[in-house]
Amino acid sequence: FMDPGEMREVNLTLQESHDPKANKTTYRLELPMASDRWIALKVRAGGMFQREVWLERDMPEPTGSPVMAKVAWKNASLQEGELVLDLSQAPDRETRFRVTVWHGDNTPVKFGEIKAVYRAPALYFLADRGGEYELYGGHQKVTAPKYDLQLIESELLAEEPLAASVEEPQAFTGGGWFPAALRPVLQARWGFYAALALMTLGLLVVVVRLF
Repeated sequence: FMDPGEMREVNLTLQESHDPKANKTTYRLELPMASDRWIALKVRAGGMFQREVWLERDMPEPTGSPVMAKVAWKNASLQEGELVLDLSQAPDRETRFRVTVWHGDNTPVKFGEIKAVYRAPALYFLADRGGEYELYGGHQKVTAPKYDLQLIESELLAEEPLAASVEEPQAFTGGGWFPAALRPVLQARWGFYAALALMTLGLLVVVVRLF
């Protein structure tokens, strides 16, 4: 059976850009994968400040980026503060977002880090015996694969299947009595040199007869 499990975090890589005219900093980020289990973004920054933070979908500029949330972030301590941006209302297939910080007339605030929070469910099952088990996951909305063999699918299906035949196995006898008797001689050092000398002598006889 399934259990809600626990909340886990993953660090994200940020692409930072600053617009000096509007005095705003934009952080572009991308989630590792599309999923409906993303819960929130956790942003950390140090110092005393008060800023307006926007969470937007990272869409091309001509089409505009829908603003998902506008949050007033106030940190009245010298300690590093944390801001949580809700992702539960984001589209399931969306992975690209951007966080915009409006600084007003103040010095820009730098993010220390940003993490994505997701829910990791737990799966409980009753096993027959102890040991190691592997869990394989799939994608419920995956489409059917498309291979090049589909181009000749009709021709392949029209062919009559052929039965494969296999001959009876036969034992290997080792090549007869002569190689078996000669093998110990060749394996010995003196036998190897003797065979080499006989071959040389035979070649000399052939050369003498030719000339």
